Amino acid sequence: MAERLRICPLVLAGGQSRRMGRDKAALQLPGGETLLSRAINLLQSLPTVEGIEWLSPRVSGARPGGIADRGPARGPLSGLWAVSESLREAQVSCDGLLAVPVDMPLLQRTQLLTLCRAARAGASAACFGRYRLPLWLRLDDDGRSYLRRIAAGDGGGDASLGALLAALGGEQLPVPAGDWHCNVNRPEEFARVNARLDALSGPQAVE
Repeated sequence: MAERLRICPLVLAGGQSRRMGRDKAALQLPGGETLLSRAINLLQSLPTVEGIEWLSPRVSGARPGGIADRGPARGPLSGLWAVSESLREAQVSCDGLLAVPVDMPLLQRTQLLTLCRAARAGASAACFGRYRLPLWLRLDDDGRSYLRRIAAGDGGGDASLGALLAALGGEQLPVPAGDWHCNVNRPEEFARVNARLDALSGPQAVE
């Protein structure tokens, strides 16, 4: 496609961290980064890509500098819709969201740029196989309408990211090799990720 896409990178950080027992976004990794700062740094490090203009990264969730979820609690869709509406209300032109979860510290630029290639090829939404995040979501009329209907509705409808992909005709790309998809929901998972990072020579480089 010849169009130039204005993409907003987004950290989804609006969860309540019930399984962790405390705000996992504030958990500190080897080297001093928190899960939240690591995710933000990853998005800020995205390189110049032909045909793409990066907007400043946003963070969803009721935290300093974040965009609070709107409407009933509908999981990640609440964060996607809140950021979409925030951009619209601020009259910021945006063609789509590149959303990453706050709890996936081994994620790298390589995977995100693969999603961006799908975006440039015209995908309405894209993820890797059964891993629904990270996610590319085009904010066209169909995408915005779906978010409004499901995330801002009365709680009805399937609010899963899988349902979003199916409804919008999104793509499930081949799953890249590696442990990039390891996420942190429980203390034991956080311990395993820390051990993985400790085994590397310093914090894992984003590639």
